[in-house]
Parts: sequence; C-alpha cells; structure tokens
Amino acid sequence: MTDYIKMIRIDHWIKNLFIFPGVLLAFLIFDIKVNIVYLQSISLAFIASSLIASSNYLINEWLDRYNDAKHPDKKNRPAVTGKIKFSYVIIFYIVLLASGLLCAYLINFYCFISCLFFSISGIIYNVKPFRAKDTSVIDVLVESFNNPIRLYIGWFAVTTNALIPLSLVLAYWFFGAFLMNCKRITDFNKFDSFNERKLFRPSLSSYNLNLLYVLALIYSTLSTSFFMTFAVRYKIEMIILLPLIVFVYSVYFLNSLSNNSMASKPERIMRSKKFLSLLLFIIIIFYLLLNFEFEFLNDLIYYAIEI
Repeated sequence: MTDYIKMIRIDHWIKNLFIFPGVLLAFLIFDIKVNIVYLQSISLAFIASSLIASSNYLINEWLDRYNDAKHPDKKNRPAVTGKIKFSYVIIFYIVLLASGLLCAYLINFYCFISCLFFSISGIIYNVKPFRAKDTSVIDVLVESFNNPIRLYIGWFAVTTNALIPLSLVLAYWFFGAFLMNCKRITDFNKFDSFNERKLFRPSLSSYNLNLLYVLALIYSTLSTSFFMTFAVRYKIEMIILLPLIVFVYSVYFLNSLSNNSMASKPERIMRSKKFLSLLLFIIIIFYLLLNFEFEFLNDLIYYAIEI
C-alpha cells in the first residue's frame, strides 16, 4: 500500500494551489465576500483537482516505468522496481478519478466539466496512441494546458456567471509552458548523451539547448504579451507590473541553468519563501490596481504612450 501511495504523489498536491489565482480573480472582479459556502466550494475544488492529478500521476508512473529506469532520480520509483500490479493500478485510478469528479460535481456542473478536461488532458499526455509527452514542443504545450484548466476549476468554484478573459487564460497557459520548458532544460542537462536522453524521454532527443532557450524566450514573451493585452483592455495601470513579471521570468530561467535547479521539480516553487513572498507582493499590487483608481498612473502611462 505504501508503494501505491508513493505513486499518487501526495506531496505534489501543492501544485494545485494554482487553482487559487482563479479563485482570487473571481473574488476581485465580482467583489465577492468570503463566506462558509465559498470556503467549502474552494476546499472541494482543491480536493477534486488533487485527486484527479493523482490519478494522472498513477498512469504516468506506470506507463513511464521503463523510461524512468534510465533516470538517475526516478530509477527507484515503485513501478520501476517491479513492486506494482497493473490490476491494482487500474482500481486505484478509477477510485481516484471517480472521487475527484464526484467532489467537482458536488460544487457545480462547470467544475465537473473542468475536472473532466483535467483527466482527459492526463490521458492525452500519457496514453498511446496520443502520448503527447513523446513529441517535442507538443509535450510542453499539452502538459502546461493543465494551468488554464486549474485556473477555471478555481474560478468555477466561486462563480459561474462569466468566463475568464481569453487573454488572461492564454497568459496563464504560456506561463505554464515556460515553467515546463525550464524543466526540460534541467532534464536535458542531467544526461551527457543523445541515447540517454532518448531512453529517458523520447521528446528530449528532438531538443537541443539552443532550441530550449529560444522556446523559453517565446513562451515568456507570449505570456507577458497576453497579460499586457488583458491589462490594456481592462485596467491599463496594470502595465506597471511588467518589470516584476520580467524579473520573475529572468530569475526562474537563470535558476533552471543551475545544477540544483528548482525548475527540475516545479512543485518546489510553492515551498520557496522567496518565491511566495514575491508572489504575494505581485498579488497585492494586482489587487490595488484592480480595485482602486490611480489617476496619476493612468495619466502618466497615457503621456508616455503619446511621447
């Protein structure tokens, strides 16, 4: 039982804190007051997304067991060592998926559909004939698509009266793509030869460092551009967040080049005090800009544009 619990990666549930930007956005836009009903819905949304993520991890680890045997950090996983039975994997997968979808359905139909897409995304990423994780670039885009899905799970836990602006959804998607691409950089640097990379992750054989660096630039630029599109459309004062966003991307990219990179395990981001402090600072600035009028900033920005 311990081995099966390891496979569902409970320590990775911290990634599902990425539903909270959707929660926060709904509260800010609609000026919703927190009460026990919302707290119950948000808690259920976190549990639902975590259970479905664990079901995805389960099939991921089972189907990757031969590739993981070639990885210096993953070769001791339970599925690699032969301690796991396929029949039990299927049973656990069904139980986790059904439990997650039930929790989402208890919130509302929209949360249920979002969580259903979350599970389908896991199948497309891991299971043949799709197996998106074996195709370069596609692997990052499909895996990072879980970011906007999580965003909507958090959003629908609070409101079903509207959809999130597409520009913000795309910004969140490419933000996730940037994080996943940095993880590919760390994976690439773990191996010295083409054959070792291909054995561990077939998609790595189609990458090279120059391409990964360029893709990191593309994803960060697209994410920033879409966020700025959102800012100009809804609240132009948010443009002042641009330097902070660029700083976050730059620091994270530099970190991905180090030997003990936080990018190798993205779940470690949510345990970093420095990152969380910076994130909290950005959220506070975002809240102030969204909810209060700063006419001097507005005038200054328009004056700069005219110049």
